[in-house]
Amino acid sequence: MKGEIIKIEKEKRSRNGGKYIRVHFKLENGKWAKMDLVPSFRNFARWKEILVVGNLVGNLRMKDEITVDADSWPKLLFGKFKRSDLSIKKLAELKVFG
Repeated sequence: MKGEIIKIEKEKRSRNGGKYIRVHFKLENGKWAKMDLVPSFRNFARWKEILVVGNLVGNLRMKDEITVDADSWPKLLFGKFKRSDLSIKKLAELKVFG
């Protein structure tokens, strides 16, 4: 599944005292979806460099009709990274080449 990041909310506190970031997507089928990312979880490293509004992201798995699985291995299809100092080695580690 592909989706465009249309909104990234500010970090919020969860009911159990942790923190999370809600990301909103417009999916390739035209529907809206959301995803909650916890910065202290390991899967956040997969997302942190591509969390830019307007980025088109591929390889999304869906948990249900409106929830993107945060454990997906996202691939940046179109857009930009947060940092411009990424080396070829770092990009390969992020698996942006396939």
